Amino acid sequence: SLPLIGYSIASQILSVSDRLMISKMVGNSAVGVYSTLYTVSSLSLMVWTAINASFEPYLYQNMENPKSKIKKLSMLGMYSLVAILLVYLAPEIVRILATEEYYKGIYIMPPIAGGVYFIAVSNLYSDILVYLKKTKMVMVSSAIAAALNVVLNYIMINAYGYMAAAYTTLISYIVMALLLSIWANRDFKKQINEVDFVYDNKLILVISIMTLIVSLFAISIYDYAIVRYAVAAVIFIATALYGIHYLKENKD
Repeated sequence: SLPLIGYSIASQILSVSDRLMISKMVGNSAVGVYSTLYTVSSLSLMVWTAINASFEPYLYQNMENPKSKIKKLSMLGMYSLVAILLVYLAPEIVRILATEEYYKGIYIMPPIAGGVYFIAVSNLYSDILVYLKKTKMVMVSSAIAAALNVVLNYIMINAYGYMAAAYTTLISYIVMALLLSIWANRDFKKQINEVDFVYDNKLILVISIMTLIVSLFAISIYDYAIVRYAVAAVIFIATALYGIHYLKENKD
């Protein structure tokens, strides 16, 4: 468990380094805007925390079971739709939770929400490494991501301003998820022979790419409310249908 302490420290650095560096390099007003919108963009993480907390016991009980239905579980897809819906409703959420002066920063919400989504992907693979007692890999991945975030923040904030920190954070979380997926696949195959792999990696990759593309696309239609509402309605319906299918699938 000791490496998980290092993981927690590195994760905190990854989470707050952008705001600390914006404070030093730009100013407190920029930190206020960025922090508020970061918090709003992270609302979907509460949904994932609840999903993952209920999923972990099932994962650990069935990880070595070749007949388990873990690969068929569609919770990541459902969470992806929730995260995307939040992105498309970002302007309205900001108007409710913050004042007009924060509205100018809504364009950083899609990359931040994308980064939050990759936290969920990272959790899926880090759970496997914890089960395999390879917690050092979890710590190393978060340390690399935190160090990368600091370096990229220094370069990009100086060059493009505080909004660039949203994209550096996204890149850092993608790197962490990628490292964890590689190491989890490698060590799982070394220690467990009864199962090919616990997750469908190709499906996770497809969902991740689509989540990123659709989330970033929102930036181009933030000024077109009707189009954005139409897309949000489609996503909401898709989320509801996905949830119904998910419940029926697990009930069977």
